[in-house]
Amino acid sequence: MLSWLHRPAPRAILGTLALGREPVSHATLDGLPAAIHTVAHLRGILVTAGVLPARDEYLAALERWIAKATTRITDPDERGIVRQFATWHHLRRLRQSTQRTGPATYHQIDAIRTEVRAAIALMAWLRARGTSLADCCQADIDTWLTDGPWLRYTARSFLRWAAARRHAHAVEIPAPPRDVVAPFITQDRRWSLLRRLLHDTDIELADRVGGLLVLLFAQPCSRIVRLTTEHVQPREDGVTLTLGTKPVALPQPVDDLVAQLAHQRRDKHAHGAKTWLFPGAVAGQPLSAEQLTHRLNALGVRIRPARNTTLMDLASDVPAVVLSHLLGLHVRTTTDWVRIAGAPGAEYAAEVSRRGHSASPDIRGCR
Repeated sequence: MLSWLHRPAPRAILGTLALGREPVSHATLDGLPAAIHTVAHLRGILVTAGVLPARDEYLAALERWIAKATTRITDPDERGIVRQFATWHHLRRLRQSTQRTGPATYHQIDAIRTEVRAAIALMAWLRARGTSLADCCQADIDTWLTDGPWLRYTARSFLRWAAARRHAHAVEIPAPPRDVVAPFITQDRRWSLLRRLLHDTDIELADRVGGLLVLLFAQPCSRIVRLTTEHVQPREDGVTLTLGTKPVALPQPVDDLVAQLAHQRRDKHAHGAKTWLFPGAVAGQPLSAEQLTHRLNALGVRIRPARNTTLMDLASDVPAVVLSHLLGLHVRTTTDWVRIAGAPGAEYAAEVSRRGHSASPDIRGCR
């Protein structure tokens, strides 16, 4: 802390706040002309200490980004339409979602930014052609799609929203083609990664545990980084980890690694904050999902293929409702995977899932 306080940027920020011209609030911090990382760190300290209330930082960053991005739209009518789309179609729905499921994730924010950028690009492209959103026809939209990159398909939501509110005629962008077969890894590859994470002590403990949660329990990084030491509970016969509504009894030696990580985090606990299993650089905040993704990718754990293979393996042995309770996934998701795992039409997926083994191996085989 003393080292941080001697840096010019923190001293300047604290000096500004000490003048008392503005209240110490999130809005005041948002308006400071300082490095974003310095402000984020100070904000984390103030939230952790109870000076400021906690807020959804991803959501707040998205609101600031929308205001800045739409300001660049020169035509006031077009600017108003894009702001309505961003505010009422995306922000409203995202706020409702976060009230039920918790803070927004990086991937949610990134998807919204992509759609808003596509809306802005479409409006500018139409204007350059001498037309507008209100006057464009299907031929214009078809040309927009064929003359540009695949990402132009992401304007589909905006165009459907605009047509429904009569900002545009009945024009549409078709759904982009999707991969028929989901990506998988072989079971040999999966268990090779598991053995490495279980035994390679040169890998950081947090990365080992994060990778194990992906490869054993199909957990997304956005959920892994939200785990705290309270989710880890010791028992007489081992350790449990709560991922869904029911705690999971961890097999050995996974339980030892998770217990070690929880013990390390409790030792560094300070300021009465949540003790994250995967703390980030900002005080009081967990590691971001994208950072954990990058770290696991560097170890060879590709998140989506690894999760798909794990879900396929689990769904072939465990009922959908039980999977939902244990893994914290929606029952419709687990039902779909159970159906795919047992469906005779899923030849490729089943073949990739089974490749390299004739029966589901036990975690004890990784010792």
